[in-house]
Amino acid sequence: MGLLLILMIFVSMVILGIIERRISRRRFEASRQRLQQLQKNSADDVEEAIQLSRNSS
Repeated sequence: MGLLLILMIFVSMVILGIIERRISRRRFEASRQRLQQLQKNSADDVEEAIQLSRNSS
């Protein structure tokens, strides 16, 4: 009976670990996409500033 209880606890911990890893992976992917978008926007702003400075010269 005690062995069954230990086995159930072990299985539940493994399942919780898998679920937690999936959640953190989704958060990581969302953060990575946001960072890429911010970098793209920043690069676009720099290009726009360069174009404006060239046009005003």
